[in-house]
Amino acid sequence: MIQNLLLNISELLQTELAGFIPQPTNHILALPLTDTTDESLPLIGIYPSSLEISQNIKESSSNQPQLQELHQEIIIDLQQTGLTYQLDKTPVRGFTLCHLIFDQEQVLLEEDTDFTIDYQQATITLKKDLSKASKILIDYSFMSILVIREFIQEFFIDILDARLTNIEKFSSLILGILLTSNDELIKNYNFHNPVTQYQTNKIVTTHLISQIRLINGNYINLFSPFKFQLRLKVIGQLKLSKTVRESVSPIQEIQISQNLNSSGRENPAPTDF
Repeated sequence: MIQNLLLNISELLQTELAGFIPQPTNHILALPLTDTTDESLPLIGIYPSSLEISQNIKESSSNQPQLQELHQEIIIDLQQTGLTYQLDKTPVRGFTLCHLIFDQEQVLLEEDTDFTIDYQQATITLKKDLSKASKILIDYSFMSILVIREFIQEFFIDILDARLTNIEKFSSLILGILLTSNDELIKNYNFHNPVTQYQTNKIVTTHLISQIRLINGNYINLFSPFKFQLRLKVIGQLKLSKTVRESVSPIQEIQISQNLNSSGRENPAPTDF
């Protein structure tokens, strides 16, 4: 869940510790340490550990399909043959707004007249002249099941060196770097870098983090090369979404016929829907 965060941390440490460790990319790695020969020291390894998923479902979660809103932008490529573009999700019929952008001016298009949507293939086909358009803006609704769970995942930072004084120095500097860069690391993970998201045709999983906490630090090896281990944990949120092909239909009128006999009682009669 947090591998991209650990890659960011390793890059941050490589930059900040470059003045103390020559060729830091060879000594600060986002994986468990295996080569511990004297020639490779010092070594700093950053890698994930146990993962815990909360069983408490958030209020915004539901196992029932719900309408979700999506805004999609498509850059027009005039070199592309054809005017059909793939949509990210399968729209619900009657819930789509489409605009063409001409020199920052938006032109609203009408479905069936200016564009058509293939609701089986999730594609949109334009009928307008796109030679002067720059992009397509599409706002539509789709049906999905959304489940949100909190997660906690621990990770370790192993520090190896032949001298205890270097172990203390690197441990102190790493703590200083991480604790003063906490907010920046969280912000970069959630927004600046590509969002940690994985998807198939129907399933999308998105990872967001809110906290990075130090748990403790312990010596693992008390003989050369000495090994000190920092233990930290990340608290975050896992969003699980599944697109379903369900349509939303307007409420239809229901007519019920009733016949009364001579006594004023209702005669049995079929009910029409």
